Amino acid sequence: MNTKTVWKVSIHEQSVCDYTWLQQNRPDTIDCIKMHLKKLAECPDPRRHSRVKSLCGESKGWFRYAVYECNLRIIFRLLAKGERGVIQVRFDADIDNNEEKYLQITRIGHRAIVYNEKLNTRKALIEAEDDF
Repeated sequence: MNTKTVWKVSIHEQSVCDYTWLQQNRPDTIDCIKMHLKKLAECPDPRRHSRVKSLCGESKGWFRYAVYECNLRIIFRLLAKGERGVIQVRFDADIDNNEEKYLQITRIGHRAIVYNEKLNTRKALIEAEDDF
């Protein structure tokens, strides 16, 4: 029996522009990003991956994944959907293997710009939209 947790990857609507920009301006990075996201989604607990760090400050509760080959960062949050409804999985929370799990991309781009003030603005917008 396979008990491996699989996370469904989604791109938040606020982040579609980031991905589209990369497709148009850095198409060479898309296959690399897809490969890394596939590996991350197959991790039982993506928070424990060696390339993942928990963000702090105003971005606390979100995570970053470093794509060193392309000098990119993928900012994401983890969501779990179950009997409790949809919840955001924090750094130290337990993961229930009976819940649906989502790895939601909230920002993606070159490491020099991904952490700018737009990240905090985007976090505020996304979390304001949440109805959980």
